[in-house]
Formats: sequence, C-alpha cells, structure tokens
Amino acid sequence: MTKNTFIIKRLTDNHKEAILSHYKELDEESRYNRFCSSTNDSALMNHVSKIDTVNHGFFGVFNEDLHIVGLGECVFFSGKNQEKSIEAEVAFSILSSYQGCGLGNRLLQRLIRFAKINEVTKMHMYCLRNNNKVIHLCKKYGLQVEVNPYESSAYLNILPEDIRKEDRMEEIAEDILSEIAISKQRSLRFNTINK
Repeated sequence: MTKNTFIIKRLTDNHKEAILSHYKELDEESRYNRFCSSTNDSALMNHVSKIDTVNHGFFGVFNEDLHIVGLGECVFFSGKNQEKSIEAEVAFSILSSYQGCGLGNRLLQRLIRFAKINEVTKMHMYCLRNNNKVIHLCKKYGLQVEVNPYESSAYLNILPEDIRKEDRMEEIAEDILSEIAISKQRSLRFNTINK
C-alpha cells in the first residue's frame, strides 16, 4: 500500500467499538509495546470505556477497506508546575502487518501538531526501553528521550513560538479531506458490492 492509500481521521465516540476492535487485533508484542504491560481484553474494554474523544484527540488510520489499522491518542492533563500549563500524553499503535509503512511517523506528526494547536506546553510519551522504532521516531521529532531499566520516557517542550499559523489550517484541512476520502471510499465500496 502506498502512503496515500491510508486515511488519518479524528475519531469520535461513535468509533469506540472500532477502537476496541483495533486494540484486540494487536498481536501480543504490539499490545505489550502500546500499553507497556500485558493487557487482557477486559482491561482493554475498561480503557476504551474511559476514552473521551470530545476533550482529547484520538486519530484512526484507515486502510482502503476503512478498517482502523493504526490509532494515535493525545490525552490532556494539567501541568504540575503551573496552573495554566496544559500537558499531554501521546501514544499510538499499529497492527503488525502494517508496521514499516510509515504510519507511526504520520501519526506522531499529527499528534504533535494537535498538541501544539491545543496550546500544550509539554508532551509526554512512554515506551518500553527496547522499542527502538518508537525511540527513533521520538528523536526524529525532537523529543528528549530518557531511558531507565524498564521503560523510556520522551518529552517535548512546546513554546508558543513553535506553533505555526499554518498548523491550525492544516489540521482543519486534514479533517475535511479525511471526511471526503472516507465518503469516497464508502461510495467505491458500495458501487463495487452492488455491481
């Protein structure tokens, strides 16, 4: 599949079932890498039940069959040092058969932009210390990586001057274009089925 075959779209509460399906489809290693621990289906259902797509950013990567093959999350919380600081934790997962297609790269770009336009002052990401792919992506995008015996943590301080005027417009445009692409793909699939 080519880079343009995949559609990245912001998700809503209507996608919770698809989000849960995505998590359940992760192989054991990918699930362990995403949650930094063994996570059973019951824990996944509990996690998904608490997802708030209105106040946080959840992004799905859809393949040509409109199946979620990747998922990115940007969850906001208040900063520890200042009342007005907003921090965010980001995480993502990709189905193993789609890893190596650049989807983690595209998701992390989208999550960073989303954090910036929502005035996040510090972005955090956690991964296992041997998850070299994610550590490489973090370094590529300027996140400071710290490694301890069990996990790696990465953070990015975001200054107001880091936010480009174009970031907001790009986010809006990408939301609109993803809606159009998904509608077009649904139409193509419908026409193919009904031939």
